[in-house]
Amino acid sequence: MKRVAAVILLLAACGCSGVPFKEAPRVPLAKTDPSMVCDAFREKTPGKFSLLASIMFEFNLLRRMAALGTIEADAGARKFTAAVFNPVGVKLFELASAGDVVETRYVIGALAGKGDLAGAVGGDIARVYFDLVPSPGAKVKTTKYRAIFEEKSGSGRLRRIFSGSPGLLSVKEYRERGDLVWRIRYYQYREVGGKLFPGGVVLDNFKYGYRLVVKLKEVYPDAGN
Repeated sequence: MKRVAAVILLLAACGCSGVPFKEAPRVPLAKTDPSMVCDAFREKTPGKFSLLASIMFEFNLLRRMAALGTIEADAGARKFTAAVFNPVGVKLFELASAGDVVETRYVIGALAGKGDLAGAVGGDIARVYFDLVPSPGAKVKTTKYRAIFEEKSGSGRLRRIFSGSPGLLSVKEYRERGDLVWRIRYYQYREVGGKLFPGGVVLDNFKYGYRLVVKLKEVYPDAGN
């Protein structure tokens, strides 16, 4: 039985913040087979799960707003439902996604005039939690502390960087014509039910000019994973 939980938006007050998460210790990976690093991480990647998270949304790093979100996801089917609330419990918006299509089921009036903000955030949720491991055809190179996988995606290039111990996804980023469109950084993984979940996520959407800082509160992996 699925339990509700997890992820989403923020925006509005003054000031900007740094990254509130600890970097993973630097561990040499140059002598480690990158395919083994990738396979080990794949085994720990959750399929169906629910989670609850607090989020800070920073728009142009000048305005911020806090929120609480729930998400229920099936990574294998690339489906999720999500709802976002402000600190006093008012629903800001509700989303559903199947594949690459995000449906905005509800959006509060104050956000209705902001363009498809909810849809943009929905796409970012999918980027954070889906497609965490590279395809078999991805090009790979290693440095002393990183295993880097890169492959074609749409009209651009998708890169995933694994680092730390035992070699976990630390960065996922997408470029078009050499320009960075979005970047996701993962921090402080937790193992729950034999699966790994990032305790902290920082997503920078350079196309729309905002940042999501996500702190995991609760997570419930499906026992059937």
